[in-house]
Amino acid sequence: MNKQISRVGLLIMFLIFVLISSSTYFQFFDASALNADARNTRQLYNEFDHQRGNILVDGKAIAYSVKSDDEFQYQRKYLDGQLYSAVTGFYSIANRADRGLEAAMNSYLDGSANLFWLDQIINNIMGKPQQGGSIDTTISSKLQKVAWDALGDRKGAILAMDPRTGAILAMVSKPAFNPEDLAIHNSSQAAQMYSKLAEGQDSSLINKTISALYPPGSTFKVVDSVAAISTGKYTKDTVVPSPQFYRLPGTVTDLPNYANELCSTSGSQTLKDALRVSCNTAFAMLGVKLGQNTISNIANLFGVGSKFTLAQADDSIPMESVASVWPQNLKDDKLALSSIGQGDVKFTPLQDLLLAATVANNGKLPYPYIVNDVKNPSGRIVKTFSPATQAQVMSADVASQLNEMMTGVVMSGGAFNAQIPGILVAGKTGTAQTLKGITPHAWFTGFAPANNPKIAVCVLVEDGENDPTGASASAPAARQVMEAALK
Repeated sequence: MNKQISRVGLLIMFLIFVLISSSTYFQFFDASALNADARNTRQLYNEFDHQRGNILVDGKAIAYSVKSDDEFQYQRKYLDGQLYSAVTGFYSIANRADRGLEAAMNSYLDGSANLFWLDQIINNIMGKPQQGGSIDTTISSKLQKVAWDALGDRKGAILAMDPRTGAILAMVSKPAFNPEDLAIHNSSQAAQMYSKLAEGQDSSLINKTISALYPPGSTFKVVDSVAAISTGKYTKDTVVPSPQFYRLPGTVTDLPNYANELCSTSGSQTLKDALRVSCNTAFAMLGVKLGQNTISNIANLFGVGSKFTLAQADDSIPMESVASVWPQNLKDDKLALSSIGQGDVKFTPLQDLLLAATVANNGKLPYPYIVNDVKNPSGRIVKTFSPATQAQVMSADVASQLNEMMTGVVMSGGAFNAQIPGILVAGKTGTAQTLKGITPHAWFTGFAPANNPKIAVCVLVEDGENDPTGASASAPAARQVMEAALK
C-alpha cells in the first residue's frame, strides 16, 4: 500500500514539474514567438492600446495615430498616403508593421525598443500605457512632391540623394498605394485589401526604388569607364575603337549602336566622346578587353552584389535594398552585352543612383540612409543617425575625369534634356531592353552642380513611352528634381 502511495506521489510530483517547466518555457523562452503569432489576439489588442509614434518629414507627421471609437484604442493615419507610401510602408491589424519605415523602425515607433527603457519604467510605475517614439526622416517634402509630379502617371521610380552624405531626399515608386486602405480596423477587409494590392508582378506594394531589379542599360557605361581609367592604361582622352557594328565574340551576331547609328566617321573616338554619344560597340569591345574580373571588381566597389540597409531598429525588419547583380563566369559575347548594361546584369534604381553619387562625391561611395534621428515620447532626441563610413571606389582623379565626361553627356550628348540654365549638370542616360516588342525602360542618373555637387538623382521610367531613350523620358524628370533642390 505504501509503495502504491509513493508511486502516486512521485507521479504527481513529476506532473507538477512538467507543468511548472512548460509554464516557464511559454512565459519566458517562447514569449517572443507567442507574441508574434498572428492568432494571438491579446497581443494584437496590446499593440493598439497605446499611441504609436509619428513618422516625420520636415518636422511634420506623415504617419501618426489618433484615438479611435472601437475596440482598438488607436487608428493609424497617413498624410498624403500615396505620395509617401514607398517611405512609410503601412501598419495594419492584418499584417502589423509591414514594409518601409513602419517595419524597419517598428520597435522605436511602438516604444518597445531598449532605447526607451527609462520611459518604460516610468510608465509602469505611473500605470500609464507604453508610448512610441517619433522618427525624423531625411526626406524633403518639396523634392518628394516634385519627384511624384515629374513621374506623373508613368510606372517607375525616382530617387534623390545628397551625394555628400548619402541622405535620401526623395523616394517615389509607382504605381503607389494608400496605406490608409490597409490601416482599417477590420481584419478580414484589411487582409482582402492586402491580397488585392499584392497581386501580380506589378504590385503597388513593391518599392521599386530598392526592391525591383532592371537591366541598367547604358548607365552601366559609367562602371566601364571607371574600370578602364582606374587601370592606369586609359584616360578620358584615350582613343578607343567605335565601329558601327561589332561582331560578338564566338558568334555570328553583330551588335549595333542605337538605331544603327555611327559613333564616329573614323570608327574610333576618345573614351569621353564614346560616353557622350553612348557608343554601344565601343563599350562592348572595351568590356571584353578589360575582362570580367576588372569590371566585376569595380562593380563590387560600387555595391553591386550587396544589400544597402537604409533604416533598422532592434528586432525590426530592416528597410534594405535587394542586391544588384553582375553575372559571373561570362563568355566574351555575354560579357560584351553585360558591359552595356544588357544581358543578365540587373540594378535597383538605388544602385544606379549610387553610380552618379559616387562620382559626385570625389570617388567615395555615400552609404544611403533615410532616418535623421529618433525622439522619445516627450520629443527629446535619443538617437541620431549620421553618414556611414564611405568606401573609396575610385581615386579623386578618376572621379574628376568621370565628372567631366558625364558633364559632356548633358552638355552635348544623349542627356541634353537634363540641362539647367546657368548650372552645370552631369549625367548618363540609359535604354534598357527587356522583351522583344516591349518598349525599353528609360534611365537617367546624374548630379548637379557638376562643379559643386549637392544633389544626385536617378529616374527610371518603365516602358519608356514612344521614345525610350533616357533623354526624352527620364532626363526631364531628373532636371525638375535637381532644379527644385538647387532653388
